[in-house]
Amino acid sequence: MVIKDERQLSIFAITIQKEKLERIPILETPPIFSDKQPSQELISPIEGIKKYGPYDTNTSDKHLSRKFEGVEFFVFYPKNEDIIYRTLSDLISMLRDGYFERRGAHDTTFEGFESEFRLKEAFIPETNEFIGYTPGSLQKELESRKNDFTLVFERGNRPIVIVGGTSHRSIIKNREQYLEAKLQFTNLDLPCQYASYYEYETGGAGILYSVGRKDRPFGYSLWNFALNIYGKVGGLAWVIRQGLSKAARQVIDLSIGIRFVRSKNQKGFIIGYITILDRFGRLVGVISSQPFKAQIEEGVAGMVIPKEVMESIIIEALKKAISDVRVKEIFTEKETVNIAIHRLSIFHSQEIQGIISAINKWHESENEIKYALIPIIDTPPTLAFDKLAKYWNTLRGTAIKLNDHVAMLYSAGATSLTDRGAFSYPITVIAQNLGEEKCPFTSLEEVCNYVYSLTNLHWQTVIPGSVRLPATLEFAQNVAHLSSLGIMPKESSWLWQTLWFI
Repeated sequence: MVIKDERQLSIFAITIQKEKLERIPILETPPIFSDKQPSQELISPIEGIKKYGPYDTNTSDKHLSRKFEGVEFFVFYPKNEDIIYRTLSDLISMLRDGYFERRGAHDTTFEGFESEFRLKEAFIPETNEFIGYTPGSLQKELESRKNDFTLVFERGNRPIVIVGGTSHRSIIKNREQYLEAKLQFTNLDLPCQYASYYEYETGGAGILYSVGRKDRPFGYSLWNFALNIYGKVGGLAWVIRQGLSKAARQVIDLSIGIRFVRSKNQKGFIIGYITILDRFGRLVGVISSQPFKAQIEEGVAGMVIPKEVMESIIIEALKKAISDVRVKEIFTEKETVNIAIHRLSIFHSQEIQGIISAINKWHESENEIKYALIPIIDTPPTLAFDKLAKYWNTLRGTAIKLNDHVAMLYSAGATSLTDRGAFSYPITVIAQNLGEEKCPFTSLEEVCNYVYSLTNLHWQTVIPGSVRLPATLEFAQNVAHLSSLGIMPKESSWLWQTLWFI
């Protein structure tokens, strides 16, 4: 195996025999689709849904079971965009009637949204029922349709809006189409799934561009799109139990991810966004900090969060968690609750003081809390190449110990020694307070396995090896980004119980 160091301007590589490296065993954490599923059954997301159905249709837990009967689709497209209209028609028909083409050996089928997700009904419109609108005037088009959306809930169903357009998240051109759609529908408490078509001189991007490419597999992209929809209406396709590998009865009860964005209204100020996941990987909620002035210290990578800000957001995260009925029951049953806190840089001493202060204040009236501080470095200076692999790609699930508290983890990338896909970068996992009395983990191996399991919670894991960061940080980044653009549900919105931001 070749280890490459890219720190600063120096680049050097050394070749190390695998047996000389201290490898950390990483166990594949099986997604769970049913309470009756064998505990160690390793099954892919698509295979699991086809075999069992979504988890929320197979659980006896009333707090995790599905809260709606069906899904009703509303499809919008920009007027005078014939290519959007045609490709959107193809996509919607596949959601309704299924996809069975199998374009090549590495493709998969989709039997239709209603069938795959075991819904009582899915109302998916025909092409002549699509709603045309003029970009820039979407709000005007929606005024006369508000009652249509309200009636969906009265029928016991959930609405989803599909918007086709010529914008794409990877480019700036026509970005206003995407932003207008997200803003207007979020303001109406409606989840919105954007379907993009963008063409350039040598190719294109977006699911609507892909749907017309008959020479390329499309099944995985369609599944990813459908899972986004299911999450946005509040569905729970699978769960991942956050167990500790060395103590089967111990779990991480809450996982908290922190990301930051510049304040849109106050120059020089930062706002923190915190996502909270429970022991099953279910989104409990999202909170935001008050705008604050970030501190920059010499020799410290990234910004430093003031002690009082960190204390406040941890207390608010715990309050938010316990306001959830499911989490409250867990807190009531346990004397000690285990939480893990993630961010994309080392926790500074004053940030740690804020966390400790928040936990001590909480313990005065509530449970004792054990906490793990887990920085994730997503641009690591050290890479690994596996010379035994055909294309030198390091396998997903490879973890190499760098010292007693730090490991290099390949959470995404090649799934076999013959994979030819683009080279993937590892993440650096740091168990910052490992060995301290209040840390729930007992080894770096436990920490790496826990972080790895959280990467399996994102819907994009339907495409193997595609997600690097744990879901806490992925979700928090999405919320922070949309908030910076002025897109945020009302505080009381039902969207906060969904993955509206993916």
